[in-house]
Amino acid sequence: MPGTEAPGPRLAGAEGVLEGPALGRRILAAARALREHGVRTGDRVLIQGDNSTGYVVALLALTHLGACVVPVDHGQSAAGTRAAAEQARARWLLCRTPPAAPPPAPAS
Repeated sequence: MPGTEAPGPRLAGAEGVLEGPALGRRILAAARALREHGVRTGDRVLIQGDNSTGYVVALLALTHLGACVVPVDHGQSAAGTRAAAEQARARWLLCRTPPAAPPPAPAS
C-alpha cells in the first residue's frame, strides 16, 4: 500500500537529523575524503570520539571503504590509545582532536 513503506535510515543528534539521501551523501563524502587521505580497504583504523552523528557517519564511511574499524573509548588516555594502536597494528587514528602523540606506525 502506498505510504506504508518503512522509513530509511535516520540519525538524530545535537547536530540535527540526517536521513535518506542526505545521510547517504554525507557518508559517501566522508568515505571519499578518507580515501583521498590514503585510507584503503583492509587498513586498521582506530576511531575515537564521543557519541554523535559525525561519529556514526565516520563509522559508516570506514565500513563503506572496507576498513577494519577499531573503536577506542573517547575518554582513553593518550598512552592507552597508543597501546591500542600498537596492539591492533593500526595505520590510522580518526579522532576529533589530535592526540598528544600520534600512534606509532605499524611494523611491516
